[in-house]
This record gives sequence, structure tokens and C-alpha cells, in this order.
Amino acid sequence: MALLEAGEHVTGGSYVVERLLGRGSFSEVYRVRHTVLGRLAMKVLRKVGTLDRTHELLGRPCSCRGSATRTWCASSTPGR
Repeated sequence: MALLEAGEHVTGGSYVVERLLGRGSFSEVYRVRHTVLGRLAMKVLRKVGTLDRTHELLGRPCSCRGSATRTWCASSTPGR
């Protein structure tokens, strides 16, 4: 079962989920559309026990590319 559904509005409604791109054991990646930035990818982490255990397994809480400065991280680098 997917963590998010197509058409769902997330992070206050500024992102709309278009579709699931891929899934791994710790996260899912979605194609989303931002109201200003356009099409982006959003990685959504699954809960892995406690927050401390998640950080232990995954390292830093999140790694961002581009100029996103929110809890949610997005990459707008074409071709990657």
C-alpha cells in the first residue's frame, strides 16, 4: 500500500502528488507538482521504529538538493 495517493495535497497544499515513482524498504519516491516550482520528486520515509533508530539507519534526517529549505526535500536538477 502506498503512503500517498495520486491527487493528494501534501505540506499545506503546495504539493500535489502525481504518481508513485519507486519504492524501497525505507521510503517511497513520488512525482509531485509544486504550485511555484513545477514538477519535482519527493521522497517520503517510512517509519522505522523510533526516530533515533531511523536516524541510526539512514544517517541525517534528510538531504536536499536545490534551494528547498523546508522539512520536505526536493530536487529540481534535470536529468538526475
